[in-house]
Amino acid sequence: MNVLYIKWINVFLSAFFVLVFLCDAFSCVILLKIGIPIELEGESSMISVCMATYNGEKYLKDQLDSILKQIQSSDEVIISDDGSNDSTRYIIEKFQKEYKNIYLVDGPKRGVRKNFENA
Repeated sequence: MNVLYIKWINVFLSAFFVLVFLCDAFSCVILLKIGIPIELEGESSMISVCMATYNGEKYLKDQLDSILKQIQSSDEVIISDDGSNDSTRYIIEKFQKEYKNIYLVDGPKRGVRKNFENA
């Protein structure tokens, strides 16, 4: 097969899986917003919110505030930073001092897809 053809299939599949993940996450948020509890099996169930960021200082605080309002203290937020050179890391570390369920992972510095996979 042509290498370019395989690359585009890979890009399409990656976009498809991200879309499926976002649709699933969006449906959970809608259920929570309208007051329908999401039943999780087992006593130790928890939600892991994974974020990939790069130079995200402009929106990061609002994103984290929104996420933290929607999750329990037993849930976790995992942030993969792809080598930001703005105040993104400082903002995350500031949140980490207040919330013990936020984890920062150094990203691979290889772009959006690899950074999201790292999260």
